[in-house]
Amino acid sequence: IVSKWIVRIPIFLVVVLGIAVAFTLYKFNQNDNKNDKIILELTRHVYEINAKLENSPERIEFLSFADSIIAKNPKSDLETAERALLVNYIWNYSKQFNVDEYMILALLEEESGFRKNAVSPTNARGIAQFLGSTFLMCSYLLHDNISKENIFDLDKQVKYCCFYVKLLYDDCNDWKLALTRYNVGTVNYVNEYAIRIMVRKEKYNGR
Repeated sequence: IVSKWIVRIPIFLVVVLGIAVAFTLYKFNQNDNKNDKIILELTRHVYEINAKLENSPERIEFLSFADSIIAKNPKSDLETAERALLVNYIWNYSKQFNVDEYMILALLEEESGFRKNAVSPTNARGIAQFLGSTFLMCSYLLHDNISKENIFDLDKQVKYCCFYVKLLYDDCNDWKLALTRYNVGTVNYVNEYAIRIMVRKEKYNGR
């Protein structure tokens, strides 16, 4: 519970300081050079505090480890810059939706081998292998309002992956069953797919 709130501290501080910036904009005349300097200074502090809090040893360790796992996978079609984006997406969205980042890393490896343009025989697409209908459902529930044309987008793939797995978990209170349902739909058994992901996740956590 403590770690859950610690993760939320950076977001809380950014929101509070963001409100301070907005208040300054409202309170003072934007054309006044003195007030402009105050606004710029407050904005700078927002970014500085958020950066310091986000650069935790835990985050840095995960980003480095995840990048090495993706780079070593022969199936991956990600360039260096795309790997950097992906590992940050995994970290950020796993914290936002309260899922284990190593489990998400293992899930993406199982689903696509970290191939951003992967297409399955059943027409599941992207690094997290979403069907168009599920992708649009996640978009609707998260109020993103984007079309299936964005289905290969790395950001949305990871965001919806974390969101959807947590949604499935909240329905059954069992991570293995949630992973199975991510793979094959609404069932009441655990399959080998889910077991492989959890074994890999434990291997990553205990490395």
